[in-house]
Amino acid sequence: MKKYILLFLCLILSGCVNKSIIDEVDIERGVGYDEASDNKIRGTILLSKYNEDGTTENVTMTVVDETSVNILSRLQRQSDSTIVYGSLKLVIFSEAIAKKDLIEISDAFVRDARLGSRMYFVISEGSAQKVLKGEYGDHGNATFISDALDHNIKHGDVPKTNLHLFVYDYTQKGRTAYLPIIKKLNQQRIDISAIGLLDRQGHLVDKVSVKDMFYLKLLVDKYSGGSQVVKLDGDRATIRSIHSKNKIKISKRNPLEMSINIKVEGIIQEYRGKKLTQKKIEQFEKKFAEEINQNTTKLIKRFQQLGIDPAGLGHNAKQQTRNFDFKKWDDEYKDLTVHVKTDVTILESGVVQ
Repeated sequence: MKKYILLFLCLILSGCVNKSIIDEVDIERGVGYDEASDNKIRGTILLSKYNEDGTTENVTMTVVDETSVNILSRLQRQSDSTIVYGSLKLVIFSEAIAKKDLIEISDAFVRDARLGSRMYFVISEGSAQKVLKGEYGDHGNATFISDALDHNIKHGDVPKTNLHLFVYDYTQKGRTAYLPIIKKLNQQRIDISAIGLLDRQGHLVDKVSVKDMFYLKLLVDKYSGGSQVVKLDGDRATIRSIHSKNKIKISKRNPLEMSINIKVEGIIQEYRGKKLTQKKIEQFEKKFAEEINQNTTKLIKRFQQLGIDPAGLGHNAKQQTRNFDFKKWDDEYKDLTVHVKTDVTILESGVVQ
């Protein structure tokens, strides 16, 4: 009996301790960085306050300082509760910051062992502070934005990204990093408006618009549930449940040439036009493959002009070449011939109108 009484008391006391701890801390969910005057940085943190009705209140704090480390220290001193950083979901860099200071600021997060590798780095159109000051749902702004990113990575055109993958792409020779770009539409909504392309120094140098994000993802990632509309002679097919994978290899040496083989599978979920025959499906497969070849090739040439390599051609060339010379590769990459070949298979058709 004494054992049961002791266990009961321990449970009660432990419950009281946990409640006391929760009441005395602020949980940081997001942080944003903007340019300020005199070459300083404006840092804004997003805290989660949990209400009794189960909703989450968004609270922001902002200071201006010369370094991100100083910003976090000052915010901690200004808070009446301990700020807990281990649950951070999101770091937002304004475009202005991303063009010059992203790597310097991000270093503190990369080195912090308390932070999970699945945390998102994103770039904002306009002020990062304004993005954090929205009201995007009942579970907090950081959760809303990170869930939106997660959904569009799994089912949309956003290539897979997180803290771990960003660090890998940035530090890996023969590859350059990319990050999602988000835009605040109003107080309740945000949009993933583009993918930002970074150079080898980690500076934002270009953006891939929404219309080309599908083709970018085919090059740098794989699909597990995408969709795309294909038009052919006045007919229109919506291809969904798209699965894809790619293989990059050296196809010729002296002079060096590379090939990217893309395999795409999907179903026609909706079709508008004349009777959908097997011959028509094969024509759609061919047209879709041609569009992919054309648009991915345009992207690769654009990457070459900018001296960036989000597809990782250099990394793949190194894996396939003994005593690979990156200095020589830098000269070869500018004029490298890259052949894209796509194989599209439409497995079935759905609604016909």
